[in-house]
Amino acid sequence: MVAAPTRLRWVGSVVLLAFGTAALLAVALWSPEHRQVAARVYVIFLGVLAVRLLARAIVVTTTAPQERLFDLALRGRSVRSLPGARDPDLIEHEIGSATSRSLELHYRLRLRLRGIAEDRLAASHGVLLDQQTGSARRLLGDEAWEFLRPDREPPADRSAPGMPLPELERIVTAVEGL
Repeated sequence: MVAAPTRLRWVGSVVLLAFGTAALLAVALWSPEHRQVAARVYVIFLGVLAVRLLARAIVVTTTAPQERLFDLALRGRSVRSLPGARDPDLIEHEIGSATSRSLELHYRLRLRLRGIAEDRLAASHGVLLDQQTGSARRLLGDEAWEFLRPDREPPADRSAPGMPLPELERIVTAVEGL
């Protein structure tokens, strides 16, 4: 990270001080009867400048340093890693639901496995699951292809039992093998 600036920006305060002092001198030279009022106003003006500088000092010392765009551009691009399973309990629940109800199997677990298969086919083999169906079928195997194919119809009986666990394990193994 780039360190926060350690010096204050004095320029604005110096300019204000110069104008205030010039105004005080102008009043003192051309209107001597208002010198005391001008001096009091000048003291208040100096107090305001002091508060302004104090506020800027607080902002500079309490602001967290931030990286500059130039520094970010110089840093190399990091390789994006694939995230792991965020919630293993959720996946376990999806598998349990997929074995008990065909609706869960088709709309949840199948879509999750299709996404994984699409990523692995594209990354490892340069094959698009929905466009290059022949190559995808050959790489996945017939059983996994029949389950993951894009034109698979939803189950007619949504509350029917899902897929048996050994069959599901074979499909997951085929996807993992990509």
